[in-house]
Amino acid sequence: MHARYSCDVGTLIWTSVKQNATGTIDPAVAAEGSGFGGAATAWWQSHRGTFTCDGKRHVGWFDVDLIEEGSRGQLRKGWAWVQFCVTTEEDLSAIRMEWARVVQN
Repeated sequence: MHARYSCDVGTLIWTSVKQNATGTIDPAVAAEGSGFGGAATAWWQSHRGTFTCDGKRHVGWFDVDLIEEGSRGQLRKGWAWVQFCVTTEEDLSAIRMEWARVVQN
């Protein structure tokens, strides 16, 4: 996942890409919990990225894959629901969720 982000504080990053079987925009995929057997037939995620929280804008590449429990399926060319979250031990610090294009190299 390629992202532009800014945060003042943060200790953990979570990146997630969910998609239905046809790669189309589907509000059910964006619903809470859809990665756990809901409308999303593919869900790739990661909590392993490195990032910098210093109040400045940054651009980075963040891996999403099938390593973490719950991740499944195959992403395809089309649309996917992307979530990018930076958290502290107590709360969310930065979050962005939106429909984004999935491209295949």
